[in-house]
Amino acid sequence: MLPFTAVAHVNPVTGFRILDFAHPRDPTIVYVEHLTGALFLEREEEIGRYATIFDHLRAEALGISHSAQLISRIADEIA
Repeated sequence: MLPFTAVAHVNPVTGFRILDFAHPRDPTIVYVEHLTGALFLEREEEIGRYATIFDHLRAEALGISHSAQLISRIADEIA
């Protein structure tokens, strides 16, 4: 979970998943959801862009315990 105070984070326009498989013959792909469907991206440069976005999001995300605390606090505020 990204904290509300995160200032300069990358905000992807749509949801995406990076799918990496154990078998070497199965290439890494990116699954991108959008308004009217979905795409499977296989080119290395495309995968690299999404991997970079994911790395930036992960670097700014709260840890597990801080995320749980934030979720709990918000739940208490709206209850």
